[in-house]
Amino acid sequence: MNFSKSELFLKDFHERFPGCTSLTMAASLINENKSSYALLADLVPVTSEKVSVLDLACGDGYLLSLLQMRQQKGLEIQGIDLSEAELKAARVRLGPQVPLHMAKAQELPISNSSLDVVTCHMAFMLMDSVEKVLEEVGRVLRSGGVFSAVISGEGPQNPINEVFRSLLRSSLKTEDFDLLKQIGDPRLGRLNREEDIRGLFKKEFRAPVEIKKLVLKTDTTIDGATEFFMSYYPLSFIIGEKREAFERVLRRELENFADDRKTLTCIESMIQITAQKI
Repeated sequence: MNFSKSELFLKDFHERFPGCTSLTMAASLINENKSSYALLADLVPVTSEKVSVLDLACGDGYLLSLLQMRQQKGLEIQGIDLSEAELKAARVRLGPQVPLHMAKAQELPISNSSLDVVTCHMAFMLMDSVEKVLEEVGRVLRSGGVFSAVISGEGPQNPINEVFRSLLRSSLKTEDFDLLKQIGDPRLGRLNREEDIRGLFKKEFRAPVEIKKLVLKTDTTIDGATEFFMSYYPLSFIIGEKREAFERVLRRELENFADDRKTLTCIESMIQITAQKI
């Protein structure tokens, strides 16, 4: 496989920090008091009939494990990811029976019209050539099959997030920001617009595409909140003593938001995109 500069960055990050996404997000709840992983899992029908599911950028397999725990007869699950370390963690979590592939979403090692559901948790917005990704998803889905992705979104200003972003702006180099800007498609970035998103799905999927706004809330300790923010991609540019210093400053800033029990709430805005194959 050939990798772009942004793909190499993401691959390297997850080789160093496998499982970081589920570690920080699995316990976080959204509007309906479910995790963002559970929302995607809920799209897989509970039935005695055969249902085939692929999780794109499956990471350490957390979403697939939610489906596996159903012990649902006829449910077939598999995952792909760029990171060998993530797939190794997924293998430990899921066992040997779940097919896992090291592959790109633009080149799926899956047969035509063989899947009922394709999911993607917090990765679709990071992918190169999203039109090609959707073309591949459309190829492997059966007619009427469903694709659903949870991605970052823009929401109300949150003071904790603003403090974190201010620290980043003062700590990262211009070239670091330049690389981060190259990752993914701007139409799926934090300032995404519904018309841009719907436009991506015109070729392979039926209208209307469902776009659901989500607010993720994590009630946590100062330690937990620090870990939450230190798992962000930009922090990979800050290493050694500088990383330790950044973490100390971040922790002190977070203490200003904690209540008497030394707990605080981290808030992230997200959206869920769901579309049905023609």
